[in-house]
Amino acid sequence: MITPELEKLILKGKATYKTFVAGGGTKSVLDLEVNRWIIITDFVVYSFLPVDYPLASIDFATKFQDGIITQMNILSNKSFNSYVFRNSVNWTVIGDDVYPSLTSPIKFDCYLPHEKSIAFTFLRAEQDTGNILTTTQTDFSPAESIGIKPPLDYGRIGLPGAITVPRIRDTGTLVGEFRPAGNSIANLTDPSFTELSFPINANTDFKNESSDALQFPIVNVGYVEIFGSGVLDVQPS
Repeated sequence: MITPELEKLILKGKATYKTFVAGGGTKSVLDLEVNRWIIITDFVVYSFLPVDYPLASIDFATKFQDGIITQMNILSNKSFNSYVFRNSVNWTVIGDDVYPSLTSPIKFDCYLPHEKSIAFTFLRAEQDTGNILTTTQTDFSPAESIGIKPPLDYGRIGLPGAITVPRIRDTGTLVGEFRPAGNSIANLTDPSFTELSFPINANTDFKNESSDALQFPIVNVGYVEIFGSGVLDVQPS
């Protein structure tokens, strides 16, 4: 969404609104001209299914999971933001095969400052895990963590009636984890995230399954390009 201050810059000729289409594969790069910086104000995400289809009915339950969770990272030397999506797909069974049809796109409003080259990277949750995050350590939230006793929360160590929660969860068959309980839990592997996020590796890369129209991502990005170097004054997101 364009804010009033950004609109003033546009009307004064100090900025312009532009669009960029990311997708078609696993990475897209938007290069800026010299003495330019941008604020991404919105983007529209179209569901896609980075697996081979049609799916045989016998393999449907497993293969469907391989492409239902996807992720987009937006990064530059100024900022890094990650988005995880659950693709919305309808299925039609014809004989022994299952065919997908995708649902309507979703628009996201944002305010992401970037400069120089901006990369849009796409990945899927790791295959062969059913996209179900495996709990590797289950216990109560640490005493120093945030928590109040049930029924308003799961509690924490030292509170009566506390209920166990996943403290560290695997993101797939290869190295990677996230910590739902935050930084109060020491990381066990590298990479380790404090939010739901997947690492880019051989299992999350889907370039070999991105040749057909339903298999690759399409994201329409809206941004305001601002003339000058004022991005130095804007804090990274």
